[in-house]
Amino acid sequence: MKHNTKEITQISDGELPKGIRAGYLWGKDDRTIFFTKDNDGDEKHDIYSIDIHTKAVTQLTKTKEAQDMPIDVSLDGKWMIFNANRNHRQMNLFRMNLETKAVKQLTDHANPAMGGMYSKDGSMLAYGTNEEENLVNADIYLIKPDGSEQRRVVQLEVGSQDSFADWSEDGSFFAFTTDVNGNNQVAIYHLETDAIKLYGDGSQAESASKVIGNDKILAIPIKTPPYPRSFTT
Repeated sequence: MKHNTKEITQISDGELPKGIRAGYLWGKDDRTIFFTKDNDGDEKHDIYSIDIHTKAVTQLTKTKEAQDMPIDVSLDGKWMIFNANRNHRQMNLFRMNLETKAVKQLTDHANPAMGGMYSKDGSMLAYGTNEEENLVNADIYLIKPDGSEQRRVVQLEVGSQDSFADWSEDGSFFAFTTDVNGNNQVAIYHLETDAIKLYGDGSQAESASKVIGNDKILAIPIKTPPYPRSFTT
C-alpha cells in the first residue's frame, strides 16, 4: 500500500506460503521482501526473496534439517542476519552475504539465541540468549557483525527475563523489556556508561516497542486498557 494514496497493489500470486510462520523482512532497497517457506509443512523453513517490482522470487537458503528465520539487513543492504538451528544445534545467529550467498555462523550458544538487530550505525548487533542454569533467565548481548567482541550487557538478575526492543537513532542506547520487578517494565541501556534505567512504577505490565528518535520510547501494555503510552528518556 502507498502511504499517500492508500493504493493497494498485489505483489505475489501463489509464490508465498499461505501462512508465513517464520517471519518476513523488508530489505533496505525498498523493493525486496525476504520471507520464509517450508516444504510440505515440515517446518524446515528456508529464506526466499521477492522483488516487488519484477515479482521475481529467489531462494536464498536450502537446509533440509534446519529452520532459517530472517532478522535484519545491514544499512548498505549487503548482509542479512538470520537465526537458524543448523548443525543440529539450538537457534543461533548467522550472517549471509546477499551477493555471494556465503553464510557465516556468528554465535554458538547451547541455549537458543534469538534476534540480531543492527544498531543504526551498523557497528553492533543486539540479541538475546541464556547462559545460566536457570532456564527461565533471558539476557541481552551485543556482538560485532563479524562475530567478534560478543558480550552480555544486560542481566538485571539471574532469573529475570530481559528482552531487546529497539535502538535509539544515534545508537547511544537501546530500549528493552524486563520483568525483574514482577510485571514487564520498559527500560533502557546506555552503551557508553552501562547505565540502566527503568520507567514506570511497575504497577501495569507493558513492553518496550519502539524508540522514537533519541528521546521517546513507545510502551505497549500487555492488556488494554490502559492504552499505549510513551516515556521520555
